[in-house]
Amino acid sequence: MESETSTHGTGREGSIPKGIDKMNSNAVQSLAAGAGAALLAASASATPADELLKAVSAYQYGQSREPLTQVEDWVRVNLNSPELSQAIANTLAGLLAANTTKDCKLFVCRQLAVIGTDENVPAIAVLLANADTADMARYALQRMQSPAVDVALLAALEGAGDAAAGIINTLGERRSVAALKTLATLVTADNAKLAEAAIAALGKIGGNKAAKVLAKAKGGVAPGLRRSVSDAQLAIAASCAEAGDAAAAKAVYRSLTGEDEEAPVRKAAELGLASMG
Repeated sequence: MESETSTHGTGREGSIPKGIDKMNSNAVQSLAAGAGAALLAASASATPADELLKAVSAYQYGQSREPLTQVEDWVRVNLNSPELSQAIANTLAGLLAANTTKDCKLFVCRQLAVIGTDENVPAIAVLLANADTADMARYALQRMQSPAVDVALLAALEGAGDAAAGIINTLGERRSVAALKTLATLVTADNAKLAEAAIAALGKIGGNKAAKVLAKAKGGVAPGLRRSVSDAQLAIAASCAEAGDAAAAKAVYRSLTGEDEEAPVRKAAELGLASMG
């Protein structure tokens, strides 16, 4: 079992994270006493009991989820307070850098997906470099509404190894326009897995710029990926139509009606044009 290290927002054992001095002292004392039942009653505090953090730090799948449930409640009841949520997020993010279990880190990432901010992105992004933790990091980052996430994902992409395709997928799911330039270089990469991931991501991002990237790269992709490009173009056309950009949608659909396209692609493009009148 991994070490049951307790990590606080300040990184000092027994210290109180930033902002706690402004909270109700009775609430802080009830938490410090380690009374689990007092957690919700003391929800104005940004610090859980030391024992609770230790339990979460050492958590492994199959053990009682009671400590996790208490922290989930702690997160939930403070959602409407930006200051408290940030203090909570900082405290939990500290567990990612500590000698905590993989299951603890997974749990923390799930909470940070809800309350994490720009301030917590670096702590999560570190996990992208480890194949064992990359997926949980992407889970958290994908759901965070922050431009800093795209920057972190792009920075982690170089040298990401087996995790690279997943990072590309996350950029696509986030509709990251900031990733277009990087994805454009990957569409024709020698690594077919990365190229296919980049093509799919461009289809998810959508818009004129992504459509132009795919149209330009189509002649240079590996033969086995040409259909993937066509499918991504169809996705872009559909998203443009849904967004009200009829001109862009029709242009993409028309480009897919040629004899060089597979029959299913041509059919889908023709149906798309017909649906637009």
